[in-house]
Order: sequence, then structure tokens, then C-alpha cells
Amino acid sequence: MKKIFSLVLVVAILIMAWPGLAQAQEDGGMAALIPAEAPFYVSIATRPGIEAEIEALVAKLSQTPAEGMLTAQALDPLAQTLLGDKEASFATDIRPWLGDEIGIALTGMPPLAMFMAVGAGQIPPVDLAALIEVADPAGAQAFLDKALKHLASITEDITLTDESSGGVAYTVVDNGGPTQVSIGIVENALVIGFSTRAIKDVIEVAAGETAALAAQRGFARIYSDMDPDSVLRIYTGPALYTGLINDPFLWQVVEQGIESGQFDLSGMGITIGDPDELREQALAVAATIDGLALGFSGRGNAMVMDIVAGFDLAALEEATGQPVERVETKINPDIFTLLPPDSGGVLAATNLAGLYEGITTGMQLASPQTSQELGKSMQQFESALGQKVEDVLAWLRGTFALAFVANPDFDPGKPNDLPVNLILVFEATDLEQVQATFDALQQVAERERVKAETTDIAGVTALTVTTREGMEIQFALVKDHFVLTTGAGTIEKVINAAQSGQSYAATPQWERVTGIANARGPFLATLEAGALVEISALQAQGIDEFGSANIAQMKALAEAVETFAIIAPGAEEGAPAHVTLFITLSD
Repeated sequence: MKKIFSLVLVVAILIMAWPGLAQAQEDGGMAALIPAEAPFYVSIATRPGIEAEIEALVAKLSQTPAEGMLTAQALDPLAQTLLGDKEASFATDIRPWLGDEIGIALTGMPPLAMFMAVGAGQIPPVDLAALIEVADPAGAQAFLDKALKHLASITEDITLTDESSGGVAYTVVDNGGPTQVSIGIVENALVIGFSTRAIKDVIEVAAGETAALAAQRGFARIYSDMDPDSVLRIYTGPALYTGLINDPFLWQVVEQGIESGQFDLSGMGITIGDPDELREQALAVAATIDGLALGFSGRGNAMVMDIVAGFDLAALEEATGQPVERVETKINPDIFTLLPPDSGGVLAATNLAGLYEGITTGMQLASPQTSQELGKSMQQFESALGQKVEDVLAWLRGTFALAFVANPDFDPGKPNDLPVNLILVFEATDLEQVQATFDALQQVAERERVKAETTDIAGVTALTVTTREGMEIQFALVKDHFVLTTGAGTIEKVINAAQSGQSYAATPQWERVTGIANARGPFLATLEAGALVEISALQAQGIDEFGSANIAQMKALAEAVETFAIIAPGAEEGAPAHVTLFITLSD
């Protein structure tokens, strides 16, 4: 138990200042001391004054006061435990010397067989290093000396040994177990190595003997694409993927799967040849990966997560011998001006035709039978509409959007009725072909003998088709956009938004959403919490206790949260793929 306790105290130093919002690290931050071959890197920001910001965020989410909570319940007790001093505090004993970032990295790729040892109850040493940025080296050294002295005084079986490497002194903490922890100050970082190799790796980077992660092109591209004010950033680089491919244990499993036929991909038109050749090909592709990263931040009144991934496309083309198609399509923002201001949720993307073609190509490889069934369905579509699929796809290469509004006429006792009305808007890239499709729809309605009529709404011709189940579907061409809606009166909302300027794009929530991530990329989706309350209320009609509880939960959510959003923002050509997920909080 004492061995475990002593290690816990050492580990506590690693996490002593986890909260924070960092300033941009122009010199690469702690990544400037991490080896280039590090497969995994985590950056935790520790800028002064963050405690109050985190507490304010917690208060908004929980709807309860949180002022002083973080310091009183976590940071001060941590300082007191590390120093063995009941009078110690985070503000006086840690904050003065603490810098803006904590970096945690695997300095080398551990073998997968190591995890089998962990499952057997053993804890083998891992080349893991934690680097705590230091603003005052003398103050940090004084804190470290006091913490280690306290640690030695409360554990009988621990030994502290002073060692050095490359002229840099550090202390080895040995509790008799398999893991020795090395602690010392290297340049502007208090380094904790969970193996002797880990701290030496950092010292070698500081001495210029080994390249730094921060100097790698792929890392720089991925990291710079994230918000520099992120609370937390997690990066995995090509060393992770090449390490997995080269791992003897993993590759043995792959070879056995190939030999036994378990990895038979012939049904997808893929033939797996010699395993060694396959590994070389996989390594060549993995080496082209710039990295995958997650970033978490607070921006104004929002909680944000960024996902960034990238390849060296030129190197990927060389490794595969195949051209890589660059996706440069961007959402046309005009489409949002056709959506009503009370839209409860919006999904927008580009090139529906390309998406359809990609799906059909994938089906041909993955499931020829399903592909044949889809082909038959498309033939039926062509027969019914009197147009070829290719002709319809020809004008579906622009922006499209799906939105919903609450259905005020919803009747839970009526079959096939929905609590929402849907809106589909397509950018008409070929007006003549769109008009031909519009005319074909009228002919289909007449042929199927369903009720169909055209009406003039504020100068726009709308086709209303009433299905045999009583559902109204309306079609119209509005400002060079083909619109399809369900529910009585929905098409009027679209036309009014387009003509009056009072659209979803003019709402305060839209302004807040696009202030966090621009809507000029290939994808966007939003969901309004208030709309969930309205829909829940409609669904709960005639339902007693369950309905009331459901509405209460939705109202509580809407009091704290305003909008959920996922956006792939617009970027410069060749930039990494970037997706931003966030929620905006209610004022």
C-alpha cells in the first residue's frame, strides 16, 4: 500500500495544474522538448486566472453557483498533500512558478504485448514523460525539493537517487517496484519520466541530439489548425500507426488471419498477397499521415471540440500510385436565407450527386447483391419519373439543406402524423433540368391519380401533392433553389424567409454559431434546444406522467444550452480536414 501511495504522490505532480486556457505557443510549447517519434502527445493549458473561467462554465451548465469551487475542492488540497503542509495553497506554492502548459507524451511506442502483462496484474515501465512548463525555475526547484523531501519522510521503502545525463541533473524515485520515476528540470520544464529512458529522451531533444516533435511538418500543420486557446489538445502522429504495423504481436495476428482466410476481402474485389509486401505497403501509407488531433476549448459562450486530421497528399499519391481527389466543394451560404427563422435543426452539405455516386461505388465493392437491388430501385424511379437518374443528378452537385420546423397541427392519435414538418432545399445548378423535373412530378401525380394542384404564393408557383395517407408535400422553385416541404403552410414559410430576409440566417443563434466556426466548408448541422422542448410538448399531448417528465427534462436542458452544432469550416486549399463540434450556452 505504501508503494502505491508513494507513486500516487509522484503522479499528483503531473496533474497538479490541469485546468487552463493556453496562449498560442509560438515556440512549439512543451512539444519543442518531445522527441519527433513520439506517437502520442497531450497538451494541457495552465494559464493564470483560468480557475474563475472554468467555475463560470460549470455554473452555467449546472445552474448552480461554483465560485471558488475548483480552488477550494481540488487545487489547495493538492498543494497541501504534495507538500505535507496544511497551510499550503495553489496560489502561493504552485501558481508563482507554473507556466502556461503541461505536456504529456509517450516518447517511444510501447509493444502491444505489454498490455497483456498489465492484464496479468503487472505494471511494466512505459516511456511516458510529463513536462510542466516552468515560469520560475528556482521556485519550481524549491517546490520539487520540498515535495520529494515530504515524500521520503512518509514512506519507509522509497529511495531518492541523484543522477545526471548530458549535464542535466535529475532525481530517481525508486519504491522497489518495476517502475522508477525520474524527476528534474530540463530547460523551461519540470520533467517527470516514468522510465529512465523517458527523461533521457527529453534531455537529448533539449541538447539538439534528437529532433523535436514541434519541428515536424505534419505536427505543425495539425496543431496550428486547432484553437491555440484550447484547454486540452490530444495528438497522435505517424509514429503511432507505423508502430502498430511494425508491432510483432499485432502482425502475427494479421498473418494468421491471412493464412486462415479470416481476412478474405475477395468479395470486395481486393486480393491480399504476401503479408510482408502488405506490411511494406501499409507502412508507406502510414508514413504519409500528418496526424489526428482533438482540441477542447471554451469560446465565448460555447464549449468547443475540434477534430483535425491530415495526410501529406503528395506523399500519399506516391505511396499508393493513385491520384487523390481533392474535395474543394463549399456550402453556398445563400441556402440558409431560404430557411425559416424557427427552424429547429439544419443539416447542409454539398454535392448530393457525388455522395450518391460514392455510395453506389462502395456498394458495388462491398455488396454486389445490394448494389443490384439499388439498381433495380433506380430503374423503377426512372420509369415513374420519366427521367434518367443521371439527368436528376446533373443539377444536384451544388449545396443542399435539410431542416425541420415544429408541426403545430400534430395529432398524436393520427396515423403517420409527425411532430415536425420537413424542408429540403437544393441549389438548382441547371434551371432547365430542374424545371423538367418539376413538370415530371406533376405528370407522376396525375398518372397516380393523387390530388395535385398548383397555387401562386407571393409570385411563386407551388405544386401541392396530397398523398393517399393525407400528407401534403409541396414543391416550388424559389430563388434558383428547388424546394420540397411537408405539412400545410410550410412552403409559405420558406417563400416568406426568402423574400422578407427574416430567415434562419438572420437569427441571433445563427450569428453565434457562425461566430465560432464559419459556414463556408463542406458540411454543417445545428440543433436548437428550444425546438426539442417544443417537439416534446407536441409529442406529450395526451400522455400524462411520462409526457410531463419529458418536457421538464427538455426545459432544463434548454435553460442551460441553446444550440448544438457540428461544422466542417471552410479552409484554405490543402489544409487538414477539420470538424468543429460545439454547444452554445444560454445567456
